This record gives sequence, C-alpha cells and structure tokens, in this order.
Amino acid sequence: MEKRIIINGRFLTQRITGVQRYQYEMLLGIDYNLKDDCSQYSFELLCPKGKLINIPKLKNIQIVQFGNLNGHLWEQIDLRRYKSDNKSILISLTASGPIYSTDLVVIHDVVSPSRPRLEFDIIYKMWFKFKEKKLIDNAKTIITISNFSKKEILNNFSPKKSIQVIYEGYEHIDRIKEDNSILSRLNLQDKKFFFSLGTIKANKNIGLILKAANKLKNYIFVITGGFNKKIFKSSNLNFDQLDNVIYTGYLKDEEIKTLYSNCEAFIFPSLYEGFGLPPLEARVCGANLILSDIEPLREVYGNQAVYIDPYDENSLIETIMKRRYKEVNNNISDLKNKYSWLKNSKLILNEITKLIQKILEK
Repeated sequence: MEKRIIINGRFLTQRITGVQRYQYEMLLGIDYNLKDDCSQYSFELLCPKGKLINIPKLKNIQIVQFGNLNGHLWEQIDLRRYKSDNKSILISLTASGPIYSTDLVVIHDVVSPSRPRLEFDIIYKMWFKFKEKKLIDNAKTIITISNFSKKEILNNFSPKKSIQVIYEGYEHIDRIKEDNSILSRLNLQDKKFFFSLGTIKANKNIGLILKAANKLKNYIFVITGGFNKKIFKSSNLNFDQLDNVIYTGYLKDEEIKTLYSNCEAFIFPSLYEGFGLPPLEARVCGANLILSDIEPLREVYGNQAVYIDPYDENSLIETIMKRRYKEVNNNISDLKNKYSWLKNSKLILNEITKLIQKILEK
C-alpha cells in the first residue's frame, strides 16, 4: 500500500520572509530530489482553501487544498483531521502544525530567556512557547538550522530524541533578477549607502543602526522590513527623525537584491538568530558583511564577515569609519557549497525516508 506523506503548506498563505523562504526553498528541493528517491510514496502539500501566494511549480508533489478554517485553527483542526483520515505521515518545515500529530518538525529558533523579552506580544509568546514544546515532545524527528539552535532546544526543552542540524541555502537569490529602478526611487544613484534588512522587531536590533546614523550624518542608511502588529509589540523606532536614514518598509525580492548588490556593506545587528539568512543572500550578491558578534552568526559566516558588539553603537561606528568591513575573506565558494538548498533538502529527504521506515517497522 502506498504511504502518503503530507507537508504542511500553510506558509503558502503568507508573504515570504525568512521562515517562509526556508519552507518554500526546501519544498522545491525535496520535489526535485524526489525524482531519484521515495518514488514508492505519495507526497502532498496540504494547504487551506482560498487564495495561495507564490504557488511553486512542483513535479512530484501534489498541492491539495482542504478544510474550512485558516491560520493556527486550520493546522490544529483541519490539517490534523486530514492526516488522521488518510493515516498519513505529517511533515512541518517550521515550528507550526498539529501539536500532537506532527511526525517531523523543523525548529528554527526557540522562545528562550536569551531572546529579547519585549519581542513578542505576550499572548502570542505564550502560545508559541506551548506549541513549540508540544511539537518537540511529540515529533518523532526533530531538525534545526544551526548548532546554536540545537543547543537552545536542548537547554530549554531537553528532548529525549536526537536533533539533526540541516542548514539553509542560497540558490533562490541567484534566480532573482535585479530591479534597478529602486535606486532612482530612493535617490541612491551613484551614492554610497549601508543596507539592513529584517522584520522590525526587538531581536533585529535596528535601534543600533539609528544610534550610529545619528552620529554619522554624512553616511546614508537604508532599512527594509515589515512590521506585524498582531504578533510583535509596538516599535518605538522613529525613522523620520534622521535625514540620512531611509526606511522603505517591505520591498520586492528584485528590489532587495539590487540593494544587496549596490550597498557599501550589509549591516545585520541582530541580538538573536537561529541561522540568519539575509547575510547569506547579501554575501552571494557581493556585499560586505557587518554582523553582530553572536554565536549563530559566527557559526554560519566565519571569516566572511566583520563582527561588532550589538550593544555598542560605537563598535558599528568605528567599523564603518575605518572601513573594516573590507577586511574579510572574499572567496565565497565554500559558503555556497555548504549552504545549498538543493544539497540540504536532500538531507531532509533522507530524514523523511528514515522516518517512514521507522513508522512502517512498528
């Protein structure tokens, strides 16, 4: 009898940012690798009914829309019912899904004491922490995106099963075409500027850039990122007070790639990350990297970046004024070889195959 594998496709109802990017690209990689493996199994991407965003072109995975609910309720009720009715194996490529019946889950980061305390709305934080714990307790296979995140999971949840580390990838940025019109719209033609990208929330530490910009009046800083008021507490950042800071809000991938390719350096002052994908995108586009000196970014980027104290704007100011971001390893071939969606999705598929065999043996 053919075994049905369901992948949680709720992310296709959401705009693509970091976690959604991971799910989208890993899905494409799994679909590609299925031409060689798991042909005896049926793979489905299960999504809520209604409008889907950025629908991928898949050859070996069928997209199925099911249920009448949306959001978390769809996952906890409709997705769980579909899995139960079809006696399927359920894969979630992020820490979201039916808390008692997700078989394989990918944990990107955790709600832990080391995260900025004001980052989440309190109700969302309580739900997220409860959901994450239940997913970790009940999943048969746990994957995470860095050794740092693995330690965070072990320290905060003490799971009784092993955790596999499978990194993210870069290939999506190569597929994107630049939209150079963003330079003229932001009045950046022939100007040097520093660029930062990330959702406007506490752990991204955008305030450090504003403090530095306030003292570096002759330098231009471009900040891009959306803000979800339903999840994150109100931001106290006031971008309008500084003439040398351009806040763009959410931009298209084509526009972001142009800013990566043309910036003097990409600044990522984050206080907490699981992996930190934007610096990888920026580096592949040729940008110099100025990153927070935190464990996960050191793990991922090594000598490809210059590191600053994320709690001291003078560290960033000195790095900019002395152009220390130029003093890095310019060979990115090792970076691209290690962080590949195609290669790493193969590793996830291997874990799915092992999970199937484990379940079938019972």
